[in-house]
Amino acid sequence: MVLPISESKLCDFFTYDYRGESDVAKKIEETCTLIQGSIDLKNGPLVKIAVFETDDDKVMMFCIHHLVVDGVSWRILLEDFRTVLDQLEKGEKITLPTKTASFKEWSEALEAEGISSLGKKDNNYWEAYIKDIKSLYSNLGIPNEESVFKSITVNLEEKETEKLLYDINHVFNTQIDDILLCAVVRAMHSFDNRERVAISIEGHGREEISKPIEIDRTVGWFTNIYPILFAYYDDYETAIVSVKEAIRNVPNKGMGFGYIDNCEEYQPDIFYNYLGQVFENETDIGEYSPGISIANENHTNANITFNGSLKNNSLEFDIIFNANLIPESKIAEVGKVFKNTLVEIVDYCEAKDDSVMTLSDLDTEDFGASDLGIINDFLNGL
Repeated sequence: MVLPISESKLCDFFTYDYRGESDVAKKIEETCTLIQGSIDLKNGPLVKIAVFETDDDKVMMFCIHHLVVDGVSWRILLEDFRTVLDQLEKGEKITLPTKTASFKEWSEALEAEGISSLGKKDNNYWEAYIKDIKSLYSNLGIPNEESVFKSITVNLEEKETEKLLYDINHVFNTQIDDILLCAVVRAMHSFDNRERVAISIEGHGREEISKPIEIDRTVGWFTNIYPILFAYYDDYETAIVSVKEAIRNVPNKGMGFGYIDNCEEYQPDIFYNYLGQVFENETDIGEYSPGISIANENHTNANITFNGSLKNNSLEFDIIFNANLIPESKIAEVGKVFKNTLVEIVDYCEAKDDSVMTLSDLDTEDFGASDLGIINDFLNGL
């Protein structure tokens, strides 16, 4: 049951005076943790705002439950917040961009899409892969309430990140997720020598559907999660092309997976999510910790999760793992292979003199791999 907005507060607002505190950062972090933990999913509100006054400044914490926002939503909210502040400072009337469709309208359109076409169109694809994907789950077991999760962090230098994002993707006509997932596959191969890797991909979910609907400024939790089966290859060209083609072969960017009966049973226990640049302005993040945002009792079916984003122009990945089942030393090695692979791919692509077309680059089903090889050889010989 969804509580009507008329029966719930829109948000809670708190103010705290921490002037004179000896360790104000710790005090703010502890208070933020309490505020986040106080969210009542049944009765609301799902938004909490706090202002902390310190000896040096005032800082504000926004806490919104993931049920009502995702990463893209945060960008929209921060953009509007900066716009309002700028207009107030200039003494202007507060004016925000035109509202797009509501999340309710999107949900209804998505449900209709699944009933009319999306689920039927994708059904054959997912049925063919489900058996394979499920057979390739790791044998670690399913996380439970006793599971304890820890994490390690992997960073790339700013210069390496810039090359990864802007200097190498022309070689195989790739996107950043293709390269990152190639590194994930290689890291998981090092974990248990698996030759095929099933990964749950978390997408932003704001994909185009048959009914025209504007959602570019809609706030909500749009995320869709779907599995992809990847093969491990030792040489980088085959590895990159294989990952790229596996991603492109998924119909409708995985939107149809949610219509498969009991689809949650077919989610692998390795998760991947790359958010990109969450904060355009690094000052939005602030110097204080917002506290613990996930309760210890809360968990997914993931035993290993790769969560990445850009921070201060550098790539950063948290690798979260089930410490009850996986030694930290094992994950440290996974992180090392993941990072080294990204650096090696950058070096490999920079050293290539030619570019390579792959099947997904052609808008036709009439070409095969052998035809494409002939075209690549011809173009690279010019």
